[in-house]
Amino acid sequence: MRRQKATDRIKKEVYENNISSESIEECVMYAKALYDVGHYSDGLDVIKNILKLMPTSTASLLRVLWGGLACSMMAGKWDDARQLAASVKETIENKQTPQFEYIPQIDQLRNRACFLHWALYIYPNFDTNDGMELFVSLCMEKYYLQCIENLCPWMLRYLAAGLILSPVKRQMCLRESLNAITSLSYRYSDPLTKFLENLFRDFDFDMAQEQLLSFREVIQKDFFLQKFKDKFTHESRVLICEMYCRIHCKIDLSKLAEKMQLTVEEVELWMVNLVRGGGVGEGGGGSDNGSGGSSSSLDAKIDSANGLVIMAPPSKSNYSRIVEKTREVSSRSEVLASNVRGALVEQEKFIKYRRAMETSKK
Repeated sequence: MRRQKATDRIKKEVYENNISSESIEECVMYAKALYDVGHYSDGLDVIKNILKLMPTSTASLLRVLWGGLACSMMAGKWDDARQLAASVKETIENKQTPQFEYIPQIDQLRNRACFLHWALYIYPNFDTNDGMELFVSLCMEKYYLQCIENLCPWMLRYLAAGLILSPVKRQMCLRESLNAITSLSYRYSDPLTKFLENLFRDFDFDMAQEQLLSFREVIQKDFFLQKFKDKFTHESRVLICEMYCRIHCKIDLSKLAEKMQLTVEEVELWMVNLVRGGGVGEGGGGSDNGSGGSSSSLDAKIDSANGLVIMAPPSKSNYSRIVEKTREVSSRSEVLASNVRGALVEQEKFIKYRRAMETSKK
């Protein structure tokens, strides 16, 4: 009851009176007190009112946004967390308003590192299935990739995990992501990153199989990835199957079963569904087994008598070429847009510095 009265009083101040910076700071401290005692939803409500009042040019905006993000995460309100996460990211990059007080570069770097770690809590909890796709996109932005290299190279594990879990991102930016993982391998590597390198760079299926066994143990012990354990097993088998079929003309089902750690019957059923174009559900069955199925399809014939899969000669239709080029353009456009935004921020900093120097000379 007391908290409700305090919240109503803040709302009255916000909407009916002229609020001083001291009053805003008191509201911020009150929201912090609510967070400290575990009343996260009430703290989030207070912060929402503060954000309606607070000018976007104030230096304490980022602190308030971080507090709101923490409250929404602890309260399990992931829609609010998604909106606040976008605001935090924009504020870190100084893109909300030209009058915003610029954050020192070292603080920007630290804030980016914090945001990457908090994103592991936020993105996988979205109601939609695009959480890991958004996380991969975040990691692949220029400044966040630099942040990973300099401050938190262990985040490469989650970049690799996002690629394995997200067929869409694999198709769109596998090459760029694999280049980033390979170039930063001197800073960090683990079974997940090595699995991708062995499979797509070295074409070493035996080593990829060993890494597959190792990263299952890693996933079981990882707080963020353990809930994706079954999907990891499924998607990793899809990757091995697709790559093995891509580089061989004739495929022995018994050898493929050994690579995928399945029985010959399960692999044959798997290949039948791929050839039919119906995708592969988790566990090796058809696409009716769940939404975790892959949409991959193969142009091949199955010789059940001899236990072989005969691949058709590689050929691409005009439609496939257009789709592939469009995906590449989309991925490159994201990177280019990120680079342009960064260049504009640097230009604004230079202009502000130059004007300050001219003013001081006068």
